[in-house]
Amino acid sequence: SFLSFLLVRKGPYPGQKGDDSMETFDSGSDSGGLAVLVRDTSGQRARRVSNLPPDATVDELVSAAVSGFGLARNEAGGEPISYTGLLEREGRQLIPSERVGEVLREDDEVVLVRSIDAGRGRRG
Repeated sequence: SFLSFLLVRKGPYPGQKGDDSMETFDSGSDSGGLAVLVRDTSGQRARRVSNLPPDATVDELVSAAVSGFGLARNEAGGEPISYTGLLEREGRQLIPSERVGEVLREDDEVVLVRSIDAGRGRRG
């Protein structure tokens, strides 16, 4: 499964001048899947994911990337944090159940963003 990323090499993040500190992750298989760039909203964390199986869900990709980046899973008060993917090419939020082979193209960029709960924080 692509969820068990393996560190394979280091290389610059596209658009950054000579920054060789970015880690490149691979799925560990040669399934001929997609290669996409996943980054956080700050742009300081980015991972190229290769051999992404087309039948994987967006939710699986996002969960693996959140783990790979070591992003917080809970707020300071213990409330869970959920993340979603934003497809840069289309400027839209990806649906967790969508299959990456149906919505992503080679070298697409997926930005991890915190999901917004419209009713959160309101008191009845």
